[in-house]
Amino acid sequence: MKNMKKIIILISVLLFSVCICAQNQGDIRLNEVMLHNTTNALDKYGQHSQWLEIFNSSFGTVKMGGCFISNDRNNLKKHQITKNDARTYVKPRQFRIIWFNAEAIGTFYANFKIAAGDTLYFTSSDGVNIVDRITVPELTENQSFGRIIDGEGSIDGSNVPWEVFPTATANASNVERITETKSMKMAKVDPKGFLMAITCMSVVFIALILLVFIFKFTGKVSVKHLQETSDKVSKKKGEANINVAETSNEVYAAIAMGLHLYRQESEAHDEESLTITMSHTNKQYSPWSQKIRGIRQTPQRKNKKKRI
Repeated sequence: MKNMKKIIILISVLLFSVCICAQNQGDIRLNEVMLHNTTNALDKYGQHSQWLEIFNSSFGTVKMGGCFISNDRNNLKKHQITKNDARTYVKPRQFRIIWFNAEAIGTFYANFKIAAGDTLYFTSSDGVNIVDRITVPELTENQSFGRIIDGEGSIDGSNVPWEVFPTATANASNVERITETKSMKMAKVDPKGFLMAITCMSVVFIALILLVFIFKFTGKVSVKHLQETSDKVSKKKGEANINVAETSNEVYAAIAMGLHLYRQESEAHDEESLTITMSHTNKQYSPWSQKIRGIRQTPQRKNKKKRI
């Protein structure tokens, strides 16, 4: 009896898990598709393959392993996604890319290619329940076709806001679409780069011409300034010469006489130093204690004659 209860509980848990799994797989949406990939995303083999973006529109993790992708309504099991791969668990509001490359092998590689007019079907792991579908329109190189708002719209496509995007957003939100940059616009206008080359050369030549005019102008200004400075110096020298010419001979005579007297006085007198130098001499004896000092007789005073 106890074993039967355990078996019943285990079966109930498995059935509940299957139901939950099926319910989660119903939240998968086909979000964006590209047919002609030439410069867009690269697969792990380094090839520009066709791709389909899958989006988990729920707020829970969804296991897409075991589900099917097909472009044939009569064969919904055309390609099955690998079951035992942890990467097939798609986190809430996250994306996965399925590559259409018959020559490649991998969890996220379908074994067929798609074309304009094909309807892609995403079927749950039971191979019967169609979770979502998308009809691919005619697209040019690197254009994509996807939902304006990620995951929005019903399965039958009656109220699905789809749009052709000039810039694809593989593995990223369609809402936060990258706007076309100036370089992208320039690449469309001038794919060979001739216009860009002419523009760059024109800018360089115009800059050189402007530099020539600037250098010439500054040279003329410098020469003019130097000429004016030279004229001012010459004018000052002329004024000084005029002042010298107006000086009288008496002034010259007085200056000459003063210089002459100054020179005579400087040559007639020696320059004397007012510094006195005293040097100490170490001697073994004192000149005042010489023997000659003792030999000399001391002068005697003569006595006066006695008076009688």
